[in-house]
Amino acid sequence: ALHTGKVLTAESYRRMITPEGKAGEPPNGYGLGVAIGSLRGRTLIEHGGGINGFVSILLYLPESDITVAVLRNADGEGSGAVTALAKSLAAYALGDPYPARTPIDLPEEDLAAVQGVYRQGDEGPTRTLRLVDGVLTSQRTGGRPFPLQPIGTDTFAFVDSLSYLRIERDATGAPTAMRFFADGEGDGEVWPLTDAPHGGPQAIELPRADLARFVGEYIAPGLGFRIFFDDQDVLHVQVPGQPALALKASAPDTLFVREVDARFVFAPDEGPAQTATLLQGAAVIVATRKVD
Repeated sequence: ALHTGKVLTAESYRRMITPEGKAGEPPNGYGLGVAIGSLRGRTLIEHGGGINGFVSILLYLPESDITVAVLRNADGEGSGAVTALAKSLAAYALGDPYPARTPIDLPEEDLAAVQGVYRQGDEGPTRTLRLVDGVLTSQRTGGRPFPLQPIGTDTFAFVDSLSYLRIERDATGAPTAMRFFADGEGDGEVWPLTDAPHGGPQAIELPRADLARFVGEYIAPGLGFRIFFDDQDVLHVQVPGQPALALKASAPDTLFVREVDARFVFAPDEGPAQTATLLQGAAVIVATRKVD
């Protein structure tokens, strides 16, 4: 009924499936309530959802009139696996399934050799490949690290995702770029390797008294977070409704969260901090200490 004109006028339906404004810019493709993309070269209309206890996705392929719905009862992460399952089912129904992936083992030195910071264009975001406890991970600017599974000598799949990347090399065999295949589609996008260090922020030790001045609640328009010591006396930050994340110091006035590539810069330099500036990706958010 929705897609055949029984619910909306033709103009309203056209607007619903037309990406619009900032949200419509690549790679988002978001319209008035749905996201528009492609799957195996066909138009894809989709939207996911989730809250405490469940994640879900509904997708529709108008050319073939195929609909897939996946519901999952779960706490914590899970949207990536749900989306990958839904798209895999849709591709199978189309008769154009995604190729099977067979994980392989690579020596740790081979994984270490492809570490680095890869950038999309001259001013675009980065993806950092970093070896963590024997596992190669990918971390986009402002995001958290995702584990990669080798499926070829130079090909690595994102776990619980259809996306993968392939390392490109020069004549000497040295890595020069990654080719990223979002959702396993298309010819991929080339992200050249840069000279930037891939190690991430280096943690330093600060006395507990120096860390204690950061403890408190901070408020900014549309965002609030709490900084506190847990039962093991480890400093954490928590946004309401989200899990608490451990904080490390990289400077006397700066804390960072490695899992989400975020930094907090505090002011003033002495006494209880009155502001905390969150730096994550392109976002710069100044939060003020909440008065007790």
